[in-house]
Amino acid sequence: MGDLGRFFDDIKSLRSHAATAAAEDDFVVVEDASTWSGLFDEHFFRAEDGDDMLFYVKQGSTDLHVVRKTAKTEPETGSNINWEESVYLNLFLQKFKYTLTMVVCVRNETHTKVLQRIDHVVFCSPSRRTMEDKGAAEVPTFPDLYFPIDTFDNLYAAIEVPPDAMLRVELVAAAGPVCASVFSGQVPHSALAAAYARANTGLARASPAQEFLKLTGPNNVGRAQIAVGYLSSPTATGIRGLFSSLSRALGPSSDTPLHACMTYASLSLSQLVAAVFESPRSPILKAAIVRTPSRAASVPPSPALTKSPTRTLAPATISSPLAASAPAPIAASFSSSEGPPSSARQ
Repeated sequence: MGDLGRFFDDIKSLRSHAATAAAEDDFVVVEDASTWSGLFDEHFFRAEDGDDMLFYVKQGSTDLHVVRKTAKTEPETGSNINWEESVYLNLFLQKFKYTLTMVVCVRNETHTKVLQRIDHVVFCSPSRRTMEDKGAAEVPTFPDLYFPIDTFDNLYAAIEVPPDAMLRVELVAAAGPVCASVFSGQVPHSALAAAYARANTGLARASPAQEFLKLTGPNNVGRAQIAVGYLSSPTATGIRGLFSSLSRALGPSSDTPLHACMTYASLSLSQLVAAVFESPRSPILKAAIVRTPSRAASVPPSPALTKSPTRTLAPATISSPLAASAPAPIAASFSSSEGPPSSARQ
């Protein structure tokens, strides 16, 4: 942890110097690229551990230059490489470990009761593939970084969201002295059912087993995708089987349990930098789980630091990939008293 702790201190020092200079001068501060390239050289290019693949961010471009460390060759130095962003990108790809927590819970004015919880280790990537059809082709997404759950259908097979419950998610990044919640939000059953229904409005077909819904995080920070559908037994017969068939054809109602799977979370590089270095928040779901019972076992350049005495998360937004209109806001409260809000930096 010593080298990693010193690495973080060096980054914070460079960021603090740039922020202080920007506040004191009327001129635009241009950080010496050699300081960032020196960090890259020490902690990635010449480091004995870490990934063999090194990613270089091209200046003024979303293109990445990828080099194998074993080749012992770096791209030409100079203005064509954004060394600061290259440091951040390789830091998040190599040094951090990420845990995505999904919780089904019911809340009242005094406490939260957890019904189900799944913690899953995810990996950061500057590319993605479609989750609807488990596509094999990787599409570059930088500066957006993705945290996919490739086995979402098996991982969340037992997840059930009852009518009075809500779905809460949190992505936690941890490395050395840092453990921060970088993405979190919650969606009530009613909003999921309504979004599912909107996705199928006017379609001349029965509702599909799953509908892939896109979710925008609080304060427009981060995005996620959730596959929503009915929980039904393949062996259901008689009245129960008939009810399941009718329910699937009519679509979810406000009193029908839903099956929900999270397929990915995504943040831009600047949002991830802000969540880790500008306004880090302590994980909130971990604390909530410790003090509440569980019903079922689960499968395994830079502004100053700002804080608020309470956390108030703005309503998230769900949109359907089939909807032509702008996403409709969810009429739900995203308030919590645990921790300060994240920065809304884009």
